[in-house]
Amino acid sequence: MSILKQIWQALIAALGQLFAAYSWIEIVEEKQDRLVLSVNTRHVIADKVSRLVSAAGRTVASFEAIQSIEVQHCRNGKRPEWWVVSLHLLSGRRLRIGRTADEVQASIVAAHLSTVLGKGVRAVAGSVER
Repeated sequence: MSILKQIWQALIAALGQLFAAYSWIEIVEEKQDRLVLSVNTRHVIADKVSRLVSAAGRTVASFEAIQSIEVQHCRNGKRPEWWVVSLHLLSGRRLRIGRTADEVQASIVAAHLSTVLGKGVRAVAGSVER
């Protein structure tokens, strides 16, 4: 393998780690009827009173439209693995909440969403994104 190719692969791996390090989902507020998540630079709010999920101030789904919460394991071989937390809607669509390089954090966020939304959590393993 040429030295240039080795340097290129090392650079891609380093950038992948940097990318993964700056992706996060964090619980910033948790009450009995409300969960607020910080996802990179925006807030996602699940509110039991209004029965709505909003992101960046816009309604994205009603509780009734949500079938389950998904935690998807993703990898592509070029960067560290990551986990995506999504709402699986009754329409079949998946509404991505956010992603993190921390498997435990993704599971915790999904569990807290499950409590507020009253929906189950599904793990989706072995996915590959390019």
